[in-house]
Amino acid sequence: MSDIDRVWELMEAVRFCIFATWTVSRLRSRPMSASLSRDQNVVRFLTDVRQHKEEEVREFPQVCLAFSDSSNQKYVSISGHAQNTNDREMVKSLWSLPAKAWWQNADDPNIRVITVNPRSRMVGQPRDYC
Repeated sequence: MSDIDRVWELMEAVRFCIFATWTVSRLRSRPMSASLSRDQNVVRFLTDVRQHKEEEVREFPQVCLAFSDSSNQKYVSISGHAQNTNDREMVKSLWSLPAKAWWQNADDPNIRVITVNPRSRMVGQPRDYC
């Protein structure tokens, strides 16, 4: 198994990560539930437009995602380019049980999607994933 395969496997197994953004003056990190699409090389998150993540991503699209399986001493940190969308079909396709902690249903107009594309040089260069 390649290093890249192991990275995707760990992200799939963990699914929760620390999502870090920049705010002009400081880093902000928060736990988030990730939805992965390896074939598209993206990690997606549901977020709320009333929070600051969407603004931070719009202003400074470079983000960091940190996944951790501490029981097995496996860790992955990925930098990438993020973008926001209000694609309602995508919101519905990403809707899952963890989302119910924040919203009643996928039709909530405050839900947005953040899509993170790992840096292009990461593909095929596993040292950049870790």
